[in-house]
Amino acid sequence: MTQLRLHTDVNLVSNRRRRGFTLVELLVSMAILTLLASILLVGLAGVTEKAREDRTRTLIERLNVIIMDQWDSYGTRRAAVNLTNVKNQKARMQLRLFAIRELMRMEMPDNKQEVFERTTSTPPGPWITTPPASWLAYQQMAMRLTKTNTLQDAFKKWSTDNEGSECLYLILSRINDGDATALSQFKETEIVDTDGDGMPEIVDGWGRAILFVRWAPGFSTHPGADGAWGRKGVDDDSDGLIDNPTEFGAPGSDDISSPSGVHDRRTVRDEFDPLHVDLFWQNPTKKSIEYPFPLFPLIASAGPDKELGIYLLNNSNLQEIRMNSPYWVDPDSITGPMPLQVGTPDYETQTYLDNIHNQTL
Repeated sequence: MTQLRLHTDVNLVSNRRRRGFTLVELLVSMAILTLLASILLVGLAGVTEKAREDRTRTLIERLNVIIMDQWDSYGTRRAAVNLTNVKNQKARMQLRLFAIRELMRMEMPDNKQEVFERTTSTPPGPWITTPPASWLAYQQMAMRLTKTNTLQDAFKKWSTDNEGSECLYLILSRINDGDATALSQFKETEIVDTDGDGMPEIVDGWGRAILFVRWAPGFSTHPGADGAWGRKGVDDDSDGLIDNPTEFGAPGSDDISSPSGVHDRRTVRDEFDPLHVDLFWQNPTKKSIEYPFPLFPLIASAGPDKELGIYLLNNSNLQEIRMNSPYWVDPDSITGPMPLQVGTPDYETQTYLDNIHNQTL
């Protein structure tokens, strides 16, 4: 009897030992669980990133519809300009063009200076005798949002970091959408003051301010079908190399994509200037590529990498030039319009490739 109990006890102990895990087994199990968790997290991250991209694309589509509706309205807007003593039809059309552009600057600003100061046209205006109600409302809203009592203090407190997106917020606040404003189409998470200056911005799925540029002539963010920025098989920049990366924006290029990736800036012109009365048309010695380009707003997100990979000419002198004309011009010789330099990519990192913007919708 004693031997049988002893044998049974030994078996019980042995069974208990077999039900445990060795250190190696535990480590292997933990490694497997960690691997599975990593795969799951990567998968979830990919789904989350795709969701942010989709939200951003939807956001920009909504913004594009609202802004382009406002944009198209200027084709039939009445311009409050005195034409009493102007008999020449071309001169009358020219004055109307200048007045419409001034209206656009004041009602669709993309920088804070345009909100606070009357800007001039080319040649110097102003062309509108009475400022539009929206422009005055922007000023009052800027003071309220920055919690200041004077326009000068509001101007100082308003940061230039995301001024285009902040101007976009102001524009949406003055566009009617039924009984509310266009801002009602956006969630609270899409309207955030990211730089803490009191002025809210419209933000993308990654919480970064949307880029807004009212006039973006000749905008382009990608090369042509051959992967080059100049004409296929042609040494556009005369450096001895064909289809090399430096051949972007070359005059006469066949590959450069113009606004919306469809229009050719050599044939499509400013829709508000069908009779070509802009002063840049007055010099017959200019090549056609140097004449005014199409004008369309640019609404863009930097995409998943949060880097636009493009640059804006924000030098103070160039800023003044931009405010005096809807076209970017050669800063070394102010003689004619050039494509907007916002479209020059970062060739080394190519961070512009994942940008999401309205001109390829």
